[in-house]
Amino acid sequence: MKKLFLILFLIFTNNTYATKPNMWAKADVEVKINGLVCSICANGLMKSFKKHFLVREVGIDIQEGVLYIDFSETKGGVLYPLKNDKIIDMVKKTGYEVKSIKWLHNKKPNRYNKP
Repeated sequence: MKKLFLILFLIFTNNTYATKPNMWAKADVEVKINGLVCSICANGLMKSFKKHFLVREVGIDIQEGVLYIDFSETKGGVLYPLKNDKIIDMVKKTGYEVKSIKWLHNKKPNRYNKP
């Protein structure tokens, strides 16, 4: 019984939040985070970002240490994203450090930025 529980625990901790890049093609921001190694760690980050009213969806790739954020849009398609400072602050409140922030979908700047 203990072996079964351990196997199930390892399966869920390694794959629960891992996402494939094509699943997050709609993400607006990609945030690289230092120290993100397990699904329990990822759970705290996801809860923190899901509480914010401007965030529609959140995904985490644990193996790469990347947080994907998809922001809400208005009916006219206007995007209201969080600013880099707010993203960094929210990550720091959960106990992690931001390595870089990359805005996706040809938004400027479209490269990794030092926070």
